[in-house]
Amino acid sequence: MSITGADFLGKVAKDKIAAAKQKITNAVTELDNAFGKIDGAAEHAERVAQQVSSEADGLLADLGQLTNGGPS
Repeated sequence: MSITGADFLGKVAKDKIAAAKQKITNAVTELDNAFGKIDGAAEHAERVAQQVSSEADGLLADLGQLTNGGPS
């Protein structure tokens, strides 16, 4: 038995370190999920941009048929 009562500090420190490591692990998992959502949103935005571009090309082609020439 310790006179100072400090013999438990090693276990307390180890427990706090383990808890901090678990928090970091949880945070990394949440970040991975968040970045997955960002990647999904970026891919969706690319598909939307391609569709808009395709529709713009079609509109320009349609307008080109109504004039003596295509867009300049």
